[in-house]
Amino acid sequence: MPQTADQLGWLGLSPTTVALLEPHVAMLPMATPVNLNTADVDVLWAAIDGLDQASALKMVQARESRYFRSLGDVKTLLGGTLELNDSSVLSTASGFFEVRGRLRMGQTTVEERSLVQRLSDRTSVIWRQRNALPPARALAGAQDSANPLRTVTSPPKMARNNRP
Repeated sequence: MPQTADQLGWLGLSPTTVALLEPHVAMLPMATPVNLNTADVDVLWAAIDGLDQASALKMVQARESRYFRSLGDVKTLLGGTLELNDSSVLSTASGFFEVRGRLRMGQTTVEERSLVQRLSDRTSVIWRQRNALPPARALAGAQDSANPLRTVTSPPKMARNNRP
């Protein structure tokens, strides 16, 4: 199963389709609801039946000052005109998080991305990807790791359980 959006080509999607989807998707190991507190305007518009783009933008602007605590908060914001009761499709929380880090020692810079899952009181690393950056890109502070010298992707040796 692909772990990143750029790997969707494995499933037969064209590079053009992957490029269009990439800013809007996160590859997770299971189906999850759309988080209304983090989804961009286009995802909100696509995920909520009957929502227009202006209302999707209104949602994004409203959550900048205060996150939604429940689907009821969103319904109130939108005037109660839409049905938002399906918690299998929509949510105001996430169970998965992407963690990014960068370490530089001398001329060597390594970036790491990890997918972390939170279940109740436990946190586990699902996968980890490390990229060694070329020295010129690392020193310039480039944020894009699309062309690393070497990429190593592997599941963690052992799930780490941490208390938040």
